Amino acid sequence: MTLKIGPKPGELKFDVKDKSTGKPVQGYGVRWIALDDARLMSVEIPRPHTLIPLDIDVIVEVHAEGYRRWFYIDPSNPSQPTLRVAPGEEKHIEVELEEAEKN
Repeated sequence: MTLKIGPKPGELKFDVKDKSTGKPVQGYGVRWIALDDARLMSVEIPRPHTLIPLDIDVIVEVHAEGYRRWFYIDPSNPSQPTLRVAPGEEKHIEVELEEAEKN
């Protein structure tokens, strides 16, 4: 019997802080939305390390109670709202959440 294991998934690591205080935000969640020609898939993962599919564009959202939702934008290309990782790639993302407006 031969067991073949596929490539190691990509991993995102998050450092989530309050934009006005610089303090870490606890209890945040991460969601990624995969976009390809055949499907749309959304996965919610409430942990600091998030595995994402390989070689497919994803929209990454970080959210926490009392804060506005944050979406990843490629700093080298601000018109690009998606992210793609290679097999085994680890990407560190710094997030600054802004407080939501109170009604």
